[in-house]
Amino acid sequence: MGPIKILIVGHCHPELPHVCALRTKGFAEGLVRRGHEVVLMTGALPDVTSMPAPDTVIDSLSKEAGAGPLVLGCLPRGHSWSRGARHGRFPSILNKAVLAGSFLFRRGLFADWVSGSRTYWPVLADQWRPDIVWATFGNTGAWLIAQGVSRRAGCPWVMDMKDPWSDFIPGPMRRLLAARFRDAAAATALADIHGDDLRRWFGGDPVTVPSGVDMPVSDPARPDPQPDGAAFRLSLVGSLYDDEDLTALLAGIRAWGKERRKQTARPAVLEYFGAEEDRLRAATQDWGDICGVRMAGFVPPAELARRLRSSDVNVFVNARSGFRHKVLEFAVAGRPILCLPGVGKDESNIVRDAGGRLYNCETAEDVGKALDALDRHENADAVMPVDVEKFSWDARSAALESVFARVLN
Repeated sequence: MGPIKILIVGHCHPELPHVCALRTKGFAEGLVRRGHEVVLMTGALPDVTSMPAPDTVIDSLSKEAGAGPLVLGCLPRGHSWSRGARHGRFPSILNKAVLAGSFLFRRGLFADWVSGSRTYWPVLADQWRPDIVWATFGNTGAWLIAQGVSRRAGCPWVMDMKDPWSDFIPGPMRRLLAARFRDAAAATALADIHGDDLRRWFGGDPVTVPSGVDMPVSDPARPDPQPDGAAFRLSLVGSLYDDEDLTALLAGIRAWGKERRKQTARPAVLEYFGAEEDRLRAATQDWGDICGVRMAGFVPPAELARRLRSSDVNVFVNARSGFRHKVLEFAVAGRPILCLPGVGKDESNIVRDAGGRLYNCETAEDVGKALDALDRHENADAVMPVDVEKFSWDARSAALESVFARVLN
């Protein structure tokens, strides 16, 4: 299709170091590379206190043309009660009442973000005039903004679901709120499980368009790393979620590490990439020299990709609902993957299609058995070849572009 103007709406700013920002950022940048003009409307970064003036937007778009999406981070405005309730600042009963009222009368908890975004509606809808709006659900604010701009501009909007409606909207409100977004021209979903959720509450035939991953940069002078033969390295990535699941995972690693000390002098090291260092440090304080524990914190995506490709096994604690984006990053890394509890069909299919090895564990004993098998595997040092291009943002953006073409035609 020829170049079009696309407004993308998602709450998380692309510079926010959090998985919630990846989907809209990746597609915004990918669609620009495919020749489209893109505005990405988000919430403001935490330390930002001002917004660009609306009359600078058109000039900014001409400067950004072909270079990247124009990002409009919108400060919250008004609705201080809703904002306070989101952060639990009121007594319990009052807090619940304010939250319920926000859903019932404001169609969500982020009316302040929606109000702040209205600063840009006239210039976007009346002057820039998007051809289509695509908004991803992390909260209903994104859909309310998309709905408002599309109505003013007279263009279609497409709803996208990256978080399950059933998990984020209170039961009594789900059917009522869903009815208020039935004017969407089409729907896309992060994974089939999200598509099923969309179909349940909104009907229609949503198209699954998975997120992509940043491609490893090939550098002949710096070849892809191989696992470190001096130590058996486990990379633990992301949020640690449920206490019981984390305890089971670490118990399995600890028992395995304690047993293998009797059989080999090769040390084992657990390296953590994530924000819950204090929690992991407290849970492993009695490990001694059973297994080394290193805290890497947050590292840039490109560096994380390199580190994952040099691990003996990449590990994560699985949340018990939703879709785990990190499975895409792990699949591209080409190393064995271990998680507890086990992931669903969507993630399993991704690893299978990539030709990877996935160890879905439910107990500490499962973890120990999986690590023992990996430790003894004669081909454990070989990085599995993966057709990484099909996981790229460019490939995923082409799929999303085809959805837009179908809507506009």
